[in-house]
Formats: sequence, structure tokens, C-alpha cells
Amino acid sequence: MHAGAAFAGDLVAAQKRLVEVAARAGDAGQSQHALKLYATLLAKYPQSQYADFVRANMKSEEKKLSKGPAGG
Repeated sequence: MHAGAAFAGDLVAAQKRLVEVAARAGDAGQSQHALKLYATLLAKYPQSQYADFVRANMKSEEKKLSKGPAGG
């Protein structure tokens, strides 16, 4: 395997981990944390294959925040 291909694979894996952790934070009611992680991904990897998904999830988390605490 070409070293560049391995490096690219590592970048995709890192992006996927960020998305997964951010999604878990959002599911756990930690919208602020999720938004920070999503923003980090977009800042580091603006051309990510996950960029559209991340932007959609950010909008969802922002809506959660605008509604206030769940059950409150």
C-alpha cells in the first residue's frame, strides 16, 4: 500500500471517529459538546466526505439548544 493511501485512510478514520463521538454527545443531550466536535471536524477537514452530514447534524443540535433543556 502506498504511504499516501495509508495516510488518507487514517484521515478518514479520524474524521469518522469525530463524527461518531459528536453524534454520541448529541444523543446524550450534550449539544454544546457535539457542536464543538462538529466544528472541529469542519475546521480541520473542510472538504471531508462527512461535511454535509456534519452541517445537517449541527443544525439539528442548534435546534435542540434553541428549544432549551429537554423535559424542562
